[in-house]
Amino acid sequence: MQAASFTLTKVDDAAGRVEGTFKSATIWGGLVVTVMPVGPTTTQITAKATANVDNIYAAFRSPGRKIIEEFKAALAGLPG
Repeated sequence: MQAASFTLTKVDDAAGRVEGTFKSATIWGGLVVTVMPVGPTTTQITAKATANVDNIYAAFRSPGRKIIEEFKAALAGLPG
């Protein structure tokens, strides 16, 4: 998450859950990511975004979707 300019606000290793905030010039919101093993070689990642929609930019594009896209782009750029 830090690779995508998120600020980590809470990490729960036992639950496999990380929370962070995202701030840019036009978007301010948060992301909760949960990582869970599904099998011996598979991991499920669940991401839930929340964002303020009280600005003019939110009328043209979902700020929550943009937060998820930023996270996915950073995740795709990781080695492995």
